[in-house]
Amino acid sequence: SKPFELKELALRINAVFTRVNGRVTLIKIDELHLEIDTFRHSVRREGVEISLSKSAWKILLALAKSWPNPVSKADLEYALWGDNLREPDGLKAHVRMLRLSLDNPFPFSIIKTIPYYGYCLGVAN
Repeated sequence: SKPFELKELALRINAVFTRVNGRVTLIKIDELHLEIDTFRHSVRREGVEISLSKSAWKILLALAKSWPNPVSKADLEYALWGDNLREPDGLKAHVRMLRLSLDNPFPFSIIKTIPYYGYCLGVAN
């Protein structure tokens, strides 16, 4: 076995650590043509790279992990702010920004509002 440079050794150890712990680094929802790479913090819809704010990323990640089930407003607020709830309509504003980022220029939205409950990923019926 040959010696490794320190940088290469660190990369190899990290790769093994990732596999050993079984961390999921790619969430793929084929029905929505959506790919979320949790390691690189990147999102693709129909192969198009989408840039998201930190808040939008947290919301999308919570929705994707729960897919196809909805996520309550309270759970999304907790994902964003923990126990320090900001403004009452803050979640609504962040979801609106996520929709603007995620749904343009596509012909349909993939974030559905569940009245009196929360949100989910899906296609409108």
